[in-house]
Order: sequence, then structure tokens, then C-alpha cells
Amino acid sequence: MVEKRSLMVEASGRFEAATHALHQFVDTVQWAGADQITRVMAGPELEMSALRRFPTWPWEAGTLRNLTAALLLPIVIWLIQTGLSKWLGWPASRSASGCISGTLT
Repeated sequence: MVEKRSLMVEASGRFEAATHALHQFVDTVQWAGADQITRVMAGPELEMSALRRFPTWPWEAGTLRNLTAALLLPIVIWLIQTGLSKWLGWPASRSASGCISGTLT
């Protein structure tokens, strides 16, 4: 994380320097050099874009989301089931053993 941040700061500094140079060229109406500066600006911009895509976690971003869903989904379903059974006045759990020839007892 620290290394990524320091690389972003370096790339940002290069981009700011290129932007400053571009502004100087535009302010002094030296249009011929401005084209070269805009090409130079593309390098740090691409570098910052690539650095933003680098993960700072040791795993994929979706792994934590999937793990959370796998752990919380059964709990949420159980809470909904328990809440509905209390709201509708049903017993907390119904099992198939309470069924006789397809009807509930």
C-alpha cells in the first residue's frame, strides 16, 4: 500500500510538471512545442491509470464480497424465515415428519 502510494505521488508529480510545461508553452504561444508536451503527458497519465488498477489487498476484490455473501446469506434467510413464521403465527420449525399422507398435523 505504501509503495503504491509513493509510486502514485511520483507519477502525479511528473504529470503536474508536464501540465505546467504545457501551460507555459500555451501562455507564450509556442504551439510547436505544445504537441510534444501533450505526448509527454500521456506517459504519467498511463502510469497512474495502471497503478490505480493494482490491488492493494493480497486477494481479488470479489473474494471478500463472495465470502461475506456466503456467510451472511444463510443468516439473513434464517432471520426472514423466523420473522415471517412469528408474524404469520406458524411454529418456528416445521418438519416433514409432521406430515401424514400429504397433510400437516
